[in-house]
Order: sequence, then C-alpha cells, then structure tokens
Amino acid sequence: METLAQLSIFPRLQRWFNQQAQMPPGLEKLPDFLVWRLCDAIHSVESVGIRRWLDAFRLFLQKSKNPLQDFLLAEELADSHGAQMMELVGLIAEQSVRKNQGDQFFEAMKSGADSTRLAVFRFFAAWTALNTGRLEYCIAECEKVDQPFAPLYTLHGQALLELGRCTEAVEVLEIATRLSGSETIAWFQLAKARHISGDPERAFVALRQCRELSPNNFEVSLYMALVALENNVPLALAQEAFEVGAKLMTAFSENPTVVFTLLRLACRTGRKPDAVKIMNQAKWVGMSTKSDLVRALPQVLRGLHDVGWLDLASTLLGGITPAI
Repeated sequence: METLAQLSIFPRLQRWFNQQAQMPPGLEKLPDFLVWRLCDAIHSVESVGIRRWLDAFRLFLQKSKNPLQDFLLAEELADSHGAQMMELVGLIAEQSVRKNQGDQFFEAMKSGADSTRLAVFRFFAAWTALNTGRLEYCIAECEKVDQPFAPLYTLHGQALLELGRCTEAVEVLEIATRLSGSETIAWFQLAKARHISGDPERAFVALRQCRELSPNNFEVSLYMALVALENNVPLALAQEAFEVGAKLMTAFSENPTVVFTLLRLACRTGRKPDAVKIMNQAKWVGMSTKSDLVRALPQVLRGLHDVGWLDLASTLLGGITPAI
C-alpha cells in the first residue's frame, strides 16, 4: 500500500496512534481528534488520506469554540510523543500538491489562519498557492501577516520574482535574510532577484552567503557560474565562479549544462588548460539530454572561436559527435 510517509519515522507517535485504533478520539476531545486524524492520513493511502484529514480539519474548525487554544493543545500532544505538529501538516501539504489537491489544502489552511491567526497556517496557504502557480494568491496571503516570520517573507519575495516584480522582490527578500540569516533559500532567491535586477555583484554577495550555509549545493554553484558569464561581471568574480563551479565536474560530468557552462566560463577567464581538463572529464556519450547538448553547442563553439582556441573547438566536435 502506498502511503504519504512512514508513520514509523515518529515511533512514539505511531505507538500512540496504534493504541487509539480500537476507539479513535472523537469530537469531545478535539486536540486528540485532530492529531489522530493526522496520523491516520499519514498512515493511509495517499489521496484518501489527504481528503480524510482535510475533512477532519474543517470539522475541527467548525466545532471548536477556541480553535487557537485547541490547536496549541494538539501541538502539545504531538510534541509529547516526539513529533512536531507542523512537520506532520507539512507532509500533507507536499502530497496535496503532488496529488492535485492543492486547491482544497489551500482553502483549509486559509481557514485555519483566519480562525487561529497563526502565521504558520498562512505560510502553508501561501506555500500551496506558490506551488500550484497561483502567485497573486500567494502574495495576498503573505501580506495578511504582520509578524516577523521569515519563511513568509521568502515566499512573498519568490512570488514577486516569478511575476517579474524584481525591485519589490529584492526589498522583501532582504527583510527575509535579516530576519533569518541562516536560510539558504532566502539568500538564493535574493541572489536571483538582484541578478535579474541588473546587480550581479550584489548577487554574488548573496551567493557567497548561500555557499557558506550550503557549501556543496549544486544549484548555487551552477547559478554562480551562469551569472559570471555576463559581460558586466568583473573578471575577478568570474574567476571565483569558475573555481567554485569546476568542483561540480566530479559528480556532474554527464550534465551538459554544467559542462558547457564551465567551458564558456573558461573561455571568458582565459583558462585554456582548465578547458582542456573539462573536455577530458566530460562524458559525452552518457549525456541523456541530447537536445540540451545540441542547443548549447553553438554558444560554446563561438566562445572557443572568440578566444582563438580553434584546436579545442575541433577537439570538442570530435568528442561530442558520437554522442549526438
């Protein structure tokens, strides 16, 4: 049977859930009812489990005379059994989006936020809206919160960025990083917003912070290299980006985006020996995305031609032809 997640990840909570199985908590004990229904959803078949818990959550909000107090009691119950209530809700959130039940989950979380005034419910509503492509809804939910809750500012900035409102995105994401300087995703979104706004040097500042927090992050290293390809980026930053990106070749020698980005960056920084090394490391035949290979090839050949490395252009064509 396919499940949302293994409840066994939370062994103490699983034991409590099993102990209640013969006589599950009813509406007379709303905190217990909510936690048990949440465990049941995680334990059940995916789509059925999601619907069952959303129905239970709506019923909880309808029946509770004090939803905030009852939810806090539910949190205490889950915590006493070694689980965080919102981590459990997060599992349902992810699966709701995957199983095309995001609209229902969004409405439930929106109702939860309206009833309890808890920022975390507003966060889940905004997160669901963002991940189902409803960016304006995401922004609207974020703007309802006046608490210094960094994850909401990050979502808000990401939605603004995806709508092309880059100046606003930078402002909001800078607040997110001030509120919580240890969130890699906030720094990364800020780097993208600054880059798109035409400020690559300050984008690099944010990307360096990303690397401090997550030194082996593939996406950060690759994005740094992509930013460095632009003509208005100082050569010193391009050199830095190459040093960072070159480490990707060990694990991503079959990734055409990585290989071609680094070859172009080697051209930009005049590092011919490194370009040779990248070509030798590249596993052309193993590259599965042939269309990416063909699409990116002209830019690399142009770069090699512009710096006068015609011998490497010939070598590249010889190596890549069997893969195409």
